[in-house]
Order: sequence, then C-alpha cells, then structure tokens
Amino acid sequence: MIRSLVLFVHITGVLAMFAGLALEAFGAESAAKATPRISGIGVALTVLSGFYLGARFGVLGDEWLRASYGGIVVMAAAGTLARRSDAMRRISLGVRAAFGLAVVFLMIAKPDAVVSLVVFALALGVSTLVGLPIGLKQPSGLSSTRA
Repeated sequence: MIRSLVLFVHITGVLAMFAGLALEAFGAESAAKATPRISGIGVALTVLSGFYLGARFGVLGDEWLRASYGGIVVMAAAGTLARRSDAMRRISLGVRAAFGLAVVFLMIAKPDAVVSLVVFALALGVSTLVGLPIGLKQPSGLSSTRA
C-alpha cells in the first residue's frame, strides 16, 4: 500500500512540474506568482518520492537513474536562465519541457548510459531548435494581397 501511495505522490509531482511549465508558457500575469510555487512543490514531491522508490527497488545507482539526476540538474539550471530575456525564457522553457519528457522516457525504458545520453542530446537539440527565434518573414516590397 505504501508503494502505491509513494508512486501516486511521484506521478503527482511530475504532473505539477509540467503544470508549472504550462502556466509559465501560457499563463496570465496572475499565474506568475503561483508558477514557481507549483513547480517547486512538484520538484520536491518528485525527487523525494523518487529517492524512496529508487532505494526501495535498488535502482539508485542504475545508469538511467543517474542520467535522470543529471537531467533534473539541467532543468534547474535552465530555469535560472529564464529570467534573463524573452529569448532565453523561450529556450529555457523548451529545454525544461524536453528534458522533463526525456526523464519520463528514461523512467519507463530504463536504458543504459549511452542511450540515456542520446535521449538527452536529442532533447537538447530539438528544444534548442524549436526555441530559436526563427520566423517566416516576407521579403520587403511583397504583399500577400494583390490589387
């Protein structure tokens, strides 16, 4: 019974972290104060319950879990960059979301170290490309409507 309760807390923490990212990305000004609190509670629930589950099942030293620790550290570091500029905030959100999804994948697949690093490299590459301020701009002098 305790394992089910801790697993529920773990999944709830992950959901709270992603809810915090969604609020940061799409929330209104009124959500700005609640977002760090929601994310912080989510991180605490996830990490504490994750350590318990890892110890309970003897996987704390497994390669995929070590890689997950690194992914969580990268997410925390990327979160500090979000305050610098709008462009950095956009890239930071993408990196945190991609690394969060990568950690969820590692929890499910439990791959070796090489695959874990490849997953994070793909997450970093995709999130950086998506976050770059690249837009389709029309050349000057051309108009989309013709008279």
